[in-house]
Amino acid sequence: MKDVCIIVPFRNREEHLKEFAPYMFNFLTNEDISFDILIVEQFDDKPFNRGRLLNIGFNEKKNEYTNFIFHDVDMLPVENKAWYKVVEVPTHYAAIVEQFGWNLAYPKYVGGVTAFTKEPFVKINGFCNEYAGWGAEDDDLMNRCEFNKVTMNRRNNMYCSLSHDRVIVQEQYQRNLELLKNWKSYTYSGLFDLKYNIETTEIFDTYTKIKVK
Repeated sequence: MKDVCIIVPFRNREEHLKEFAPYMFNFLTNEDISFDILIVEQFDDKPFNRGRLLNIGFNEKKNEYTNFIFHDVDMLPVENKAWYKVVEVPTHYAAIVEQFGWNLAYPKYVGGVTAFTKEPFVKINGFCNEYAGWGAEDDDLMNRCEFNKVTMNRRNNMYCSLSHDRVIVQEQYQRNLELLKNWKSYTYSGLFDLKYNIETTEIFDTYTKIKVK
């Protein structure tokens, strides 16, 4: 069993991936841990669904690794200011982030980069599959942890941010906020009802990519 699987939700960010993949491969090699990088690409025309993509990555690799690190493609750990050594409890990594003025976005923020072991991620039923577009799926994740009495630690890792245009469809965003208000979707949405099709699997020098619908 390897130490770490980096699971990256992805669509239409080729320029970021070209920078992220070799950078992370070299960074993790220097960490002296066994690892793989898995890119999970949404291969359809539906609104981007970060939570579902991360659930898919976990489901595909859940028996092969000690740690699963859910990692956005636009965050690069700063050398000597971030560590990916194996954790024993869920741990939020993206605590000091350039795009947030080198701060934590807000007190309960667990987005960007978050590590889990298998048992607690299954206990909280993973991410909700219902959040489409931008926002709130990570706040839902934190609610799931608190409800299930799963402790979330924080590692004060530092991250540079790759710039990109953020397109927020307000109708989708408001729907996400309404879903978050009634967030107890853990009973019906997550790992337990996950459905998807893998269209292709591609193996590159520094990562593996699966395209999913």
